[in-house]
Amino acid sequence: MKRCRHTVSDSAESLLRWWDSAKRPLPWRITDDPWAILLSEVVLQQTQVVRGLVHWMNLIEAFPTPEAMAAATEDEVLQLWQGAGYYARARRLHSLTQTLDGSPLPTTSSELQQLPGIGPYTAAAVASIAHGEAIASVDGNLRRIISRIHGWSDASDREIQSAADNLLDRTRPGDWNQAMMDLGAMVCTPRNPNCGACPLSSNCRGQTSPHSFPRPKKRRQVDEYGISLLIQCGDRFFLERRPPGLLGGLWCPPIRFETPLCDSILTEFNLNNHVIHQIGDVTHVFSHRKWHLDVYILSLSSPFPHPSGRWDIPSETSATRLTERLISLLPTT
Repeated sequence: MKRCRHTVSDSAESLLRWWDSAKRPLPWRITDDPWAILLSEVVLQQTQVVRGLVHWMNLIEAFPTPEAMAAATEDEVLQLWQGAGYYARARRLHSLTQTLDGSPLPTTSSELQQLPGIGPYTAAAVASIAHGEAIASVDGNLRRIISRIHGWSDASDREIQSAADNLLDRTRPGDWNQAMMDLGAMVCTPRNPNCGACPLSSNCRGQTSPHSFPRPKKRRQVDEYGISLLIQCGDRFFLERRPPGLLGGLWCPPIRFETPLCDSILTEFNLNNHVIHQIGDVTHVFSHRKWHLDVYILSLSSPFPHPSGRWDIPSETSATRLTERLISLLPTT
């Protein structure tokens, strides 16, 4: 059932009135620079605001323009990204800046979606906040709010987008999108929604049983078992670039799955005549995946060259958290 225009207008006004006094003071909200806004949206995908804020500040200081990031190497971008997770975002963002080749960012959501790694949500957020385009940016927060307002258990993407666009304040679309983000983060939360403080509660069909909307999706965490071999020469360790996927593009000690022994790694690097020792195990948890790694050490008197890797002193470089955990298993002398 469609709501009357008066009700929709009242809801948007109530939301924006609430947001004007309750909004979170975030630094990308005091600029209309499309690059700063885009960077915030990409960093905050799957990253909590508290952590994302630190990474955004480091990134915007190092790369104040798309041209600055385009001039950097992928490794330099990944080093600053470490800790934010989902490293494919950093690689796609770097690729995006190189695709621009000095041109300004597009101004419309449809044009923004032509760039690498920019989907409908990010494109709508940047276009509405930086340029005032009247389009709702649908993320998980907005999907949850719209589902609760309408009492929808399993609405389609098209239904959610249509309902959001209908509720959108077309005079302040960027503010409305940010207000919905804050409402989902601060009030209409997944587990403990504060319906009494919600500016949209008077028109919400789901407030009597908010946890029912939308229907929770079961997510199974996948366990993966493998080995990691620390190859050490003095204070340096052999690191290789991770393939696409988890930690893709980052430098880590060799890690292999679906093999219970280090023989395959030793053969791969022509090290079969060397002795290795197990020094412990590490469980490293991602959002929907868990790595269980048996960790071994191999000490060499001299480094060997290999096209897939390099020798580094992790303490002097931006080592991944996993690399730090693996090396921490080494016995202290």
